[in-house]
Amino acid sequence: MFISFYFLPSSFCLAGSQTGIITKLVVHDNGAGSEKFDVKLLGVDRDMPWCATSKEWTAFLGNEASKMQFSILLTAYTSGKPVTIQSDADKKCPDGGRNRIRNVLVN
Repeated sequence: MFISFYFLPSSFCLAGSQTGIITKLVVHDNGAGSEKFDVKLLGVDRDMPWCATSKEWTAFLGNEASKMQFSILLTAYTSGKPVTIQSDADKKCPDGGRNRIRNVLVN
């Protein structure tokens, strides 16, 4: 008897997304080695359980994937292209006020 199980790890579950034009892109260095960037979009949100009323997004610059996401967002910002940002369903708000970035798509 052959039994197989199919499942998606919780890191693949998305809590919501927002599509729009970038109105704010800020890089932070707190001096303690936890550099991050924040993004704010002017646009439509879908099924978004916002961490706070700021409706901002954040990601830490501690790995190559988040550095590539920042590059994509910077390019979209300078060219005025809309983006879609998707959030993690299983991550808490990293700083208590912003949604954590999972995926970035240029529209």
